[in-house]
Amino acid sequence: MILSANKKSQATAEPMAIPLGGTNLHRLLEFVWIRLQERFKNMSPAFRYFDLNFNNRVSFNEFQFGMENLKAKLSAKD
Repeated sequence: MILSANKKSQATAEPMAIPLGGTNLHRLLEFVWIRLQERFKNMSPAFRYFDLNFNNRVSFNEFQFGMENLKAKLSAKD
């Protein structure tokens, strides 16, 4: 899934066009998706949770900080 927030009040999740198969990336994305679904009812509050400076973009540092706060331990290599 890809997160985007073209409008300030709405974020969407769209299926990825890239087939991932059984790769590590696929497993990582599945893990992140499950963690987000456990915490948020839909993607708009999830996006706002990660977008700390409210610029409608989630930087790597914002994503990393958000995942740590969700108690999801990821290394930079992941």
